[in-house]
Amino acid sequence: MRSRIVLFASLLLACGRTELLSPGRLDTGGRAAGADAGSGAGGAAGKPDGPGTPTIVEFAIPSLGADARRITPGPDGNLWFTECTRNQLGRISLAGDITEIGLPIQSDQPRCPLGITAGPDGNLWFTEADAGVVGFATPAGHTSELISVYPDSPQGIVAAGDGTLWFTGDAEHLGSLTTIGYLTDRFSSMHESWQEIANGPDGTVWVTGLGGDNLASCSLSDVCQEFVLSPGSYPYGIVAGPDGNMWFAEAAGNRIGRITLDGRLTEFALPTRDSGPRIIAVGSDGALWFTEYLADQIGRITVDGQVSEIQVPTPFAYPCGIAAGKDGNIWFTEEIGNKIGRVTVPR
Repeated sequence: MRSRIVLFASLLLACGRTELLSPGRLDTGGRAAGADAGSGAGGAAGKPDGPGTPTIVEFAIPSLGADARRITPGPDGNLWFTECTRNQLGRISLAGDITEIGLPIQSDQPRCPLGITAGPDGNLWFTEADAGVVGFATPAGHTSELISVYPDSPQGIVAAGDGTLWFTGDAEHLGSLTTIGYLTDRFSSMHESWQEIANGPDGTVWVTGLGGDNLASCSLSDVCQEFVLSPGSYPYGIVAGPDGNMWFAEAAGNRIGRITLDGRLTEFALPTRDSGPRIIAVGSDGALWFTEYLADQIGRITVDGQVSEIQVPTPFAYPCGIAAGKDGNIWFTEEIGNKIGRVTVPR
């Protein structure tokens, strides 16, 4: 391990993406065919209305082509999300009002803000995958950035149990930094570029390895244990479940996986073929909710493996990030649909 000190650059206010797009799903203009570019809420989708049926409402992002990726609840009660192509963060209230916030350093090329999480200091911390930067935004919308970080191409980010921010990236490394800018490069010998990251219930952090079909559990003192999955799984999002296990999405395996802290693996096949499950979150109902990127659906799985799905109203939306809001509902980003969706969770 090697450590270095990096100072913040306080400037004026001003999902690295892995392609899983199916051929022919986009028109030549780069927009989703049939997508509604208008504003406001959409309607319920998928299954007939009735008692206990989840419904989806959508809210249009003001900037066209925002390329919305991850989303997280903020300490201010709003949901915060990243806009990769527009080099912006977004903030949406529980009523659906959206504010967009530019990054301090603007560029003609996408810097691609990607991962985002609430930090221990009350700010929102985010990665910029294309720029090699980690930054933060205050709830009031003022942003600052680190000059550069290592590992390269930072991806997922989480506030770990030791009060630091841990993030994934390329070249077999993890990184951690304090809220005042001390950066630690944490080398991993597992020869993997890590994607998403989540806290485990035992004080570890868990990461997903896309190319190697594996997961790793790492203590905050840099002791990591690797778990090999089924070939062709392509693990993506990961979260600690309410049952004390880790749950993850297999983007190519078309399954949701559950792994105990000592490595016992169970996999649940999804009803829709080639749905491309992407990011996963715990809902207020005690179930796991996830995005089905290629099927334009939101999935739900109980801790005993019962799966249900609901269709996103906008065609070719490519739902990506997902999180539980403080209102008890599920919120998600539409990478191509250019909207934020809200799933009303039945009470």
